[in-house]
Amino acid sequence: MLRELGVAGVLLAAAACHEHGPAAPSSVTLVVSAETVTVPRNAASAITVQVQRSNGTSEDVTAVATWTSSAPAVVTVQAGMVRAVGVGTATVTVSYSGLSRTIAVVARRNTRLTGAISIEDTNGWPSIPAVQAYLEAREVYGLFFSGGEKRYTIPLGDPQSSGNDTSVEPGQVHLVLRTTADPFTLSTITWASRPESYVEIRDRDTDDVLARLPLAAQTATRPALGVPGEMVWPLTIDVFH
Repeated sequence: MLRELGVAGVLLAAAACHEHGPAAPSSVTLVVSAETVTVPRNAASAITVQVQRSNGTSEDVTAVATWTSSAPAVVTVQAGMVRAVGVGTATVTVSYSGLSRTIAVVARRNTRLTGAISIEDTNGWPSIPAVQAYLEAREVYGLFFSGGEKRYTIPLGDPQSSGNDTSVEPGQVHLVLRTTADPFTLSTITWASRPESYVEIRDRDTDDVLARLPLAAQTATRPALGVPGEMVWPLTIDVFH
């Protein structure tokens, strides 16, 4: 009898401990690696999501969460891999354990810069033996002449410069033109860009012209022997979607 009472007491004590023991951790919130994403058309970007639990632990649930896109014709998503299949905007929603988060996605165009910069020596001298054009830090055109030129047009995006990277991204970029004078010319030299100078932003995939930007006339004076004159045009690029 005493033994049976002892066993019953142990069972009651165990049940009491179980009843008042710590609760299993619950999911508290989802944390995504990015809340806004810009993806070029035909490219992809990976987003991860973690669930944070009430006991302070976290777990990567990217592969098992549910992912949806508000505009599948623009953006698709699978296991956190966001792919731009069109151009525009979409909202990606990730859900797990009754929780959800949203990510704003911009699917932008792939664009490149083309156009023509015409320059001339304001004195009418053949003083242009070398020209170079830069898009930010990238040289997109360069040519050295066997003899000086009075006027020259730089064909940006022309087959002559097809090996250079003329891609542009959203925001402001700088187009830089450098002209070098013959080192044996001692006179002060001033070059001027002509008013017909322009650049175009084209869709790399379709070759459509998205914007045509005139380049304001500028002048550049060689500051010293061997030092190039420089013209700089800031360009605002906002034609991506």
